[in-house]
Amino acid sequence: MASSSLLINGMKPSILSSTEQQDIEPFDANLLARVQSLHQEIEQQILNITSARRSKPLEAATVIKQSYSSIPDVPPLPESVVDTTASPPLAIPRDDEIKETFTNGMKVLKDLKKFVPATSAKVERAKEVVNHVYS
Repeated sequence: MASSSLLINGMKPSILSSTEQQDIEPFDANLLARVQSLHQEIEQQILNITSARRSKPLEAATVIKQSYSSIPDVPPLPESVVDTTASPPLAIPRDDEIKETFTNGMKVLKDLKKFVPATSAKVERAKEVVNHVYS
């Protein structure tokens, strides 16, 4: 009973004995040595990468510090005293024209705010009519 449910390499034991020579490759020592050397090479590259990740930022920081230290010292800017007393407003030429243009622009924006939803609803309705006619 146990033999009917027993599988070796996906095959029943009675079939395995007749086809054993075809399914199993002979042991290859050279292939094993090549695989092991490739695994060692992978491990070595991983170690190189991790050490570079640790050391390269420090090296870059020292190079940047050296480049900053080679720049001559710039004398500090003199502190200027800020006059906090109120100065008269600047006279802007065409001041009235600028205010009028701004006011008109704001009115146009308010009108657009009202008419854009209505227009987009009309466009959607027109799309529905076209889809209905051509479907």
